[in-house]
Formats: sequence, structure tokens, C-alpha cells
Amino acid sequence: AYHDARDRMVSIMNRSIIDSINHNVKPNDTLWHLGDFSFADEQKTASVIKQINCKINLIYGNHDKIIKRSKELQGLFASTRDYHELYFQDSVAGKIPVVLSHFPMITWNKAHHGAIMLHGHCHGNLQYPFIAKIMDVGVDPQGYKPISEREIIKLLANVSFNSIDHHKESEM
Repeated sequence: AYHDARDRMVSIMNRSIIDSINHNVKPNDTLWHLGDFSFADEQKTASVIKQINCKINLIYGNHDKIIKRSKELQGLFASTRDYHELYFQDSVAGKIPVVLSHFPMITWNKAHHGAIMLHGHCHGNLQYPFIAKIMDVGVDPQGYKPISEREIIKLLANVSFNSIDHHKESEM
């Protein structure tokens, strides 16, 4: 009975997340998923991926072992990798460097140039020991919906850089 109830709850949660993604992310958009995509077997994982109506790039999380081992599952994503750097484009700030990782980092490439660090893994429970442009974009802290590039830029726009390594913000 416990396993049946757990399976029903997981099914409800999956349906809710899939519906939220499909409602908020358009078919021509790209979703960056920052890890722990699925605890399910290969067949159930493939079913979930196929229900999402946009391109998905996956940054591997510590629970994505099945996807890492399966070329078939990897082929259902636009890309799969451990880490990625890209740029957001903002009408005010211009090109903003962004670092994507499943795990939060205490320092990251171009942090002293205003780079944003986006991560998952912590379920909204991490208290950052410093001030920087870092954000947990996992489903838990985001109300089980994806957060857009525009929303991230807006939320982090006024966050200053507090160096914890040898770099200073003035080195921009």
C-alpha cells in the first residue's frame, strides 16, 4: 500500500511539473534543467521527457545516473552535460555571463564581472555565506514552475558582488 501511495504521489507531482513547464515554456523555447531530472527507470523517464513540449538541455545532477548511462535517453534532450556557460541578453545590462551547474559554487567563472551562478540540488534550503549573483532555480524554491531568463535578471539586477577570492568587482 505504501508503494502504491508513493507512486500515485510521484505521478501527481510529475503531471504538475510537466503541465507547468508546458504552460510557461513555449514549444520553440529552450529549457535548461539543472539536474536530478528523474529517479525513475528508463521507460518512465523517456515518457516524461516526451511529454515536455520544448527543447530541454540537461545539466546532470547526482541522481541522473540512468540518463548518463543511456544514449537513448540522452538523445531525447537537446544536450546533456555536467556544466555549461552561456550569456543572457538584457536591454539594460547587455550580455550577462551565466554559469549553470547542478551544484552551487562558492566562486565561479566571471563572478567578478557580474556573472550569474544558477544551480539546483539544494531545494531552496541553502543559506549563501556571501553576497553574489547566485540563485537556486530548482522547482522547490520556484513554486514548481520554470523561471525565465527575464525573471532571473530582474531578481538579481541589484545584487552586488562581494568577493570571497582574489578578484574584486573593480577588476571588470
